[in-house]
Amino acid sequence: MLALLAQDLEQRVDVEAKGERLFDVLDRLADESGLRFALFEPLPEDRVTLTLRDITLRSALGLLLGPRDRLAEPWQGVLRIIRPRFVLEIYDVRDLLFNVNGRELPSCPGG
Repeated sequence: MLALLAQDLEQRVDVEAKGERLFDVLDRLADESGLRFALFEPLPEDRVTLTLRDITLRSALGLLLGPRDRLAEPWQGVLRIIRPRFVLEIYDVRDLLFNVNGRELPSCPGG
């Protein structure tokens, strides 16, 4: 199912919106593409004005959702519209450090 969605995201679409709600533009894209969208976060109420011709559905969604801090990702046979989640990962790299000019290396808190 995910492979099918990935392939569907490459279909070419035209998008024209003049002062329309983002929800309405996405609803029309869902109808035209044959895909189902699931909203996991409320959409902003701002209006969309843009014209896109012969662009992949993936790119169109990126242009529509990206500036509004949203993204579309395949999930259980639908495209879910979510806010991106960022994960901060911290790695201990002290074993990669080396001493230069005989100076003491700084210690890391907690280590």
